[in-house]
Amino acid sequence: MSLDYGVWDRISVLVLTRPFVDTPSLARLDKTAKFQQRGEDLESSFVECRRLLQEAQRQLGSLEEQVKREEEDEEREAELKKIQAELKKLEKDEKFFLGLLEEHRRDEKKLPWNVDTICSEGFSKEMQRSFDEKNTEMLQYVMNKLNPEEGRYHLQRCIDSGLWVPDLKEEED
Repeated sequence: MSLDYGVWDRISVLVLTRPFVDTPSLARLDKTAKFQQRGEDLESSFVECRRLLQEAQRQLGSLEEQVKREEEDEEREAELKKIQAELKKLEKDEKFFLGLLEEHRRDEKKLPWNVDTICSEGFSKEMQRSFDEKNTEMLQYVMNKLNPEEGRYHLQRCIDSGLWVPDLKEEED
């Protein structure tokens, strides 16, 4: 009987380097990181477009004042038209980026809220484990260890996300 070692060829390097991390979590983390990077890229593009727009508006204002003070010159008129065309293009680009940013923010609100997405921002491992195991005693212990303001902040995040439903018995009645 011979052994087939062909399966080893299909194992990804990531699984070999991190054998204790399950693949769905890695895929979710990768998707989340790409989504966040896209948002950062859109934000920086929007800021750059707005900066260029303000610069073009400043150039247009100074050029218009020069034209008013002095006699009209064909060269200045051509430059004025060029800057006006650039200004229109930048305004159109700004609206486009603003639309993309709004769409990205709407998509961000649609992202699922679960322990993995919330815990990336400050939850301790004990708190994550208490949610995974649905252990309220452990969660109370962890919350008591935190300072009150931080505990209220994390608890409010859990309530907002639906991970924690306060007074579940009252809602069932």
